[in-house]
Amino acid sequence: MAALDPISGALGVKRAAHLLRRTTFGATKEQIDQFAAKTIGQAITDLFQAVTDPPLPKDPKTSATWLPLAGTNNSTEGELKGVFLSWWNAQMYHSGMNIREKMTYFLHTHFTTIQSRVDHSAGLYYQIALYRKYALGDFKELAKKVCLDNAMILNLDCHLNEKGLPQENYAREFLELYTIGKGIQIADGNYTNYTETDIREAAKVLSGYDYDNQYNNIDPDTNFPRAKIKAANQNLTTTASRHDAGVKRFTAAFQSRTIQPPTNMVSGGLATIEGVYDELNQLVNMIFDQQETAKYICRKLYRFFVYYKITDYIENNVIVPLANTFRSNNYQLQPVLQQLLQSQHFFDEDTNLQSEDDKLGAIIKSPLELVISAMRFFKVTMPNPDTQPTEYHTGAFQNFQEFFQQQGMNFYEPFDVAGYEAYHQVPNYHRNWISSNYLGQRYKFGERLLKGQNASGATANFKLDVIEFFKTNPKIATDPQGMVNELLEYLLPFANMTVAPPGSYPQNIPSERTDDFYTLLRDAGTFTDWITDWNAAVASNNYAAVKIRLENLVKGILQSPEFQLQ
Repeated sequence: MAALDPISGALGVKRAAHLLRRTTFGATKEQIDQFAAKTIGQAITDLFQAVTDPPLPKDPKTSATWLPLAGTNNSTEGELKGVFLSWWNAQMYHSGMNIREKMTYFLHTHFTTIQSRVDHSAGLYYQIALYRKYALGDFKELAKKVCLDNAMILNLDCHLNEKGLPQENYAREFLELYTIGKGIQIADGNYTNYTETDIREAAKVLSGYDYDNQYNNIDPDTNFPRAKIKAANQNLTTTASRHDAGVKRFTAAFQSRTIQPPTNMVSGGLATIEGVYDELNQLVNMIFDQQETAKYICRKLYRFFVYYKITDYIENNVIVPLANTFRSNNYQLQPVLQQLLQSQHFFDEDTNLQSEDDKLGAIIKSPLELVISAMRFFKVTMPNPDTQPTEYHTGAFQNFQEFFQQQGMNFYEPFDVAGYEAYHQVPNYHRNWISSNYLGQRYKFGERLLKGQNASGATANFKLDVIEFFKTNPKIATDPQGMVNELLEYLLPFANMTVAPPGSYPQNIPSERTDDFYTLLRDAGTFTDWITDWNAAVASNNYAAVKIRLENLVKGILQSPEFQLQ
């Protein structure tokens, strides 16, 4: 049976939870239940529904947006960068059961920018707006747009790349990280997919770009600001004086192709503005004409959504077919994602790999995914952005970034231009999220969430209220063991687990593991004692005794090894 054949039947809890962990920023029990009743086709349709763009971020000092460029009466650029990061975390938190925001995040991990290299918060905002626009669309077109993205221009010094003064940073990363990848090294400066000569020639194609610090050079396709082309009189209506208009000669890796501006787009030996854009199109077309480009991008998608390890079997039976789908659909992302996410392979039901059974619960959550998914499942209430803008932007969601950083993720500030190590660094990949210190901070997060504390231990403006959360669960006073079973089934990705009948252990989980969680709720008593204690708490409206045990249960789950996985 083909690895990419779709699964059949209703999803059920185990499959639904797996699908939503990987494609969203976390789901509630009710949302998992809704998806559990769907077929994979219905679930995919829901995940890929078109959604409206979020409203523009607002400066909490003025309650108005500062875009496209902050004025003199707004917050400082440093403050607005923080507001932007909080705003994006808020979009993740409120993104619901839709894949677009998770794909926007994927594109951020792929076309990574280091925010401290970007002058303006507007540059960061428009970069993410660009990724969101193309999150399910034309990846090839996005690759072109990224070359003219103001934040990326600054991030990789493309504005310093001029005729006669080459700066190869962006050309190198565009080939190595963003499109075709190196392949196997053949010799010094020579890889399977390109050579140092190709980097130099690509840098000539990408010469003469300039950061638009006023954000008024608008791309007619996206309506977002884009980079300028350095022109003789800087009014964007004449020739590109700093662009290398000569012939660029690529190696046999690219079939010895040449790139130059069309003759009708050259004036006085200089390319016109249109000629520069035409050369960019030629470069991207040349790169995407190579079959390896589609495979490289599909491997990145596979490692993000499925698992880091790509064996020969997976390369031949998953990556190559996905790459064929990618190319035959003109590099549209949605058909590739849909083929992968509804497949038997994605759900660990590939009959050719039954002995491996390693896809469910196989990826270590990023700090971002761990924090947001926990808060979403337990329905932690956040401040209102309209009535509490300061608490919302510089309080609640800024705390998210502090939690991320404690756990090893400096959000939008990765260590190097390749991005967060967990998404690219061989051989460890996602294991880079874990160290003794980072793991301790993950465990500390659960404690602080229950206490209503921020990353520094001070009082936060959000808190996981276990009494309010569990009051709505009818099993709390009738079937506490079943209630614990449900939490394990919905929150912990045990690969072999199936939904348990009421009152029984979750199937295929060792009893000594479930007993650990049962003990946290029962304390020294029995489940019958718990029912008595809960009813007494309800009658007296004094939940102090049962609250401690519920908090211990939730903390035990959040600190469990299994909760670190998805």
